[in-house]
Amino acid sequence: MGAIVFRCGCGQRLSAKASLAGEVSRCPECGGVIRVPTVAKAEATAILRRRLLFGVYAVGVSICLAAMFAAAVMYRGRVERQPLQSAAARVAEAERLLAGGQYDRSLRELRQAERILDDAKVFQGPLRDRMRALETEPPLKYVLDGLVEYKGQWVTPTDKKMLERGYVNYGDQWVTPDEKAMLEAGYVRYGDTWVKPEEKSMLQAGLVQYEGRWVTPDEKTQLEHGLVNFEGRWVTAQERATVRCVRLITQFNKKADSAPSYTPEGILAAYDARVEFNRSLDLKDLDPRLAAFLRRWTDMTLEERDTTRELRTAMQQASARAETADAGAGLAERVPPDEQADEAGDGPAGTAPGAAAASDLIQQERQQLEQEWDAQLTWLEERARSFRQELSALLSELGRTYYLGAPEE
Repeated sequence: MGAIVFRCGCGQRLSAKASLAGEVSRCPECGGVIRVPTVAKAEATAILRRRLLFGVYAVGVSICLAAMFAAAVMYRGRVERQPLQSAAARVAEAERLLAGGQYDRSLRELRQAERILDDAKVFQGPLRDRMRALETEPPLKYVLDGLVEYKGQWVTPTDKKMLERGYVNYGDQWVTPDEKAMLEAGYVRYGDTWVKPEEKSMLQAGLVQYEGRWVTPDEKTQLEHGLVNFEGRWVTAQERATVRCVRLITQFNKKADSAPSYTPEGILAAYDARVEFNRSLDLKDLDPRLAAFLRRWTDMTLEERDTTRELRTAMQQASARAETADAGAGLAERVPPDEQADEAGDGPAGTAPGAAAASDLIQQERQQLEQEWDAQLTWLEERARSFRQELSALLSELGRTYYLGAPEE
């Protein structure tokens, strides 16, 4: 059999062999006399002890469960009230900060209230609606959109930095107030200067401005040295004026030579055209040699025209007198001989012969004027030949200084 387990009155746990059941012995702890129980009694005692212990355990567990349930009910009511109060306090603080312009701190309070309500599983209600209203209306709406306040207006942080630096917005760019004024006036930026749009295109093409004209840098250099572009060459203003004048003279002479006239009227018309042509020439910037020649040519033309005009007038008057004399002679021939004798006897002697003599004198005068006209033509031809020779010599001399070739058509 196994050992018998029992306890002494002092509480010491003891064990003895089953063969010693009913025997008396002493407790090693207290020294008291004890009797070893029998097997049946020991088992009954053990069963009773276990039952008592289970009953005590069951009662304790029941009490603990009841206490825990009561505490849970009380905690739940307290927890449900506490988050709402805390969140409402946060929202109220957010409104106070918002009224004072402290938008960032106001948003932080709203976020704290939102986390409290999320933890408490409160997703709907007046407090949530109140929070949404604050966040969806200005100024918190602007703050949530990433805007910041600057002098009463809401702008992006980048725009605020530009405004603080004194820039202003024009279109889609930031400029200084002076730059804005230039842009509004129609100017555009090119490098460090302000120009008109059409000027910018010229500058981008590599052109520069010189006395109101757009030219290349090389052309500007030539112009600054007093040169002008003439038929693809850079020449002085004197050479250009001289070459143009020479070409005009050459063209005029060719036209005059193509339709010569030897009558007084035709020659006078040619002189008038030459005088008008000479006066139309601009002697400014001309070569001094050519300018002096043109002045002499004009004076010579005026002299020849006046001489020719006087000779023509004399010839016209002589022709008129000759026609009058011829008419008188014809009338005398129609008078009868006896009447001519009476007229010869009664009137001045030799009336009829006197008319004939006058007619002869007029004819002689007329012939003399015609001879003078022939001499005038000879003189004019000599002068024209001399003029052409002098002009040819001058052109040869100028040709050694300037390029007188006509431009290709």
